[in-house]
Amino acid sequence: MGITRPTGEQLRFRSQHTGDHILDTYLEASEKGGRSLPDLLDDLFDSSGVFRDENFEFRFDASTDKIQFRAGNFANSTTGWSDITTFFDITGTFSSSTTYNNFDLLTLSNKDVYIVHGLTSGTTFANEAAVIASSNTDKLVDVSEAKDWASKTNGQVASTDYSSKAHAIGGTGVDTTSGSAKDWATKTSGSVGNTSDYSAKHWATSTAVTTVSSGITNINTVATNISNVNTTATNITDVNTVATSISDVSDVADELGSGQDITVVASNISDVGTVADADANISTVASAISNVNTNASNISNINTTATAISNVNTTATNITNVNTVATNISDVNTVASDISAIITAANDLNEAVSEIEVVANNIADVNTVGTDIAKVNTNATNITNINTVATNISDVNSFANTYFISASAPSSPTTGDLWYDTGNSAMKVYNGSAFVSQLATQNTDGLSEGSTNLYYTDARSRAAISASGSLSYNSTTGVISYTQPTNVSTFTNDAAYLNQSGSRAAISASGSLSYNNSTGVMSYTQPTNVSTFSNDADYATVAECTALALALG
Repeated sequence: MGITRPTGEQLRFRSQHTGDHILDTYLEASEKGGRSLPDLLDDLFDSSGVFRDENFEFRFDASTDKIQFRAGNFANSTTGWSDITTFFDITGTFSSSTTYNNFDLLTLSNKDVYIVHGLTSGTTFANEAAVIASSNTDKLVDVSEAKDWASKTNGQVASTDYSSKAHAIGGTGVDTTSGSAKDWATKTSGSVGNTSDYSAKHWATSTAVTTVSSGITNINTVATNISNVNTTATNITDVNTVATSISDVSDVADELGSGQDITVVASNISDVGTVADADANISTVASAISNVNTNASNISNINTTATAISNVNTTATNITNVNTVATNISDVNTVASDISAIITAANDLNEAVSEIEVVANNIADVNTVGTDIAKVNTNATNITNINTVATNISDVNSFANTYFISASAPSSPTTGDLWYDTGNSAMKVYNGSAFVSQLATQNTDGLSEGSTNLYYTDARSRAAISASGSLSYNSTTGVISYTQPTNVSTFTNDAAYLNQSGSRAAISASGSLSYNNSTGVMSYTQPTNVSTFSNDADYATVAECTALALALG
């Protein structure tokens, strides 16, 4: 120990914690590694007295997938490191026999990816439901919910709203309520959803609408002269009567007026008697007296009809259109009830800057919003979460720059970047030179057997086989043997083959043949007299020959 002065002259000081000390001894004990106390303090603080944070370092060791720590100054970059924890160990598909640690990534059967955290030691999960329910796991990739929001058509997604596909083309819960975009555009079989409104195609192609549109000129004419039409309708019986006898009415009309026959006769009725010699003419008038009386009793209606004869003729000319209007009067009334809206639309179209024209000029954007209305509604419903994301957008962007989902590897990665390889359904991490998966170095020897899909073994294969009948089976050796039958009686006579007794019983004999069905012997008894045979060839008998000889002398 270096001594600056005799012991009795050395400076002493008293610490309230450790008692009396000789200053020289105390300061010398503070020196470490042959370095002075100020030199040691320079390692911890800069010239301004600010702590040097570079004394504490963290790194990711790609070779071990560990996060490491070191404190102090070191001669090189490889010494002094201590492991803290495993960083993002991609364990692959979930297994109940795997022990999981913090930062382990596992994939469920529906492709959702979870991260394990907050553990004080490794743990296992009984099943996928336990993974989902655990407070030590968080879902990183929600594949199932994203898929449902895109394409589910059999009900709501997460009990909140329906998918974009359901709102676009229809599905359970949409078709019977608000109706899909497709139904609002093209449905013609009735109103849309549970509303009383109809689709654009219905209004564009409805028979009543097209009929009214094609006959609008005639409808306008009728509307202009509606008082005359109403008068005609009120007196339609009289009009029909006049129409039926129109030739007679015309004849009478021709004879009315100053100097006309009927007027002259009426003014000279006293002289009618003088025309008795014109009895034939009078008879003619008498034969048509009912028509004359009809005209007289309906003269006011005839005069009204005559006054409005041009309107009557117009109505008759366009009677098909009038009938069409009457048939579709409810649609005409609907148009009339919405006339204020039609006038408003017309006034808007006449403005220098028409809102309707603005919408029409931007119809592509309107259609885009309509197609994605489910997403717009979802955004509005979740605006609090969206605002939260916006507030933390730097963190979101940071994670987006670290985690990638694609079929090909990201370009220009940095150590620790995560990539979900959709082509191989695998989570990988960049180790500084390549994206690697923990399963890439494993085989089935390192993967514990599950409870349903078991590995192959000879014993399991042999135990799954059995035999019966002429086959015998040894489940220990796996040998199958066949015992060939030696007797016909072993087989069932399903083809009805005959045995010896059956064959003999199937045979019989008659005539000169005799048969013993017990022995199977058949015998033939040969005739001894010619008379036994039938003379089918007409041979001459002895008597006939004798008679012939006598006859020939």
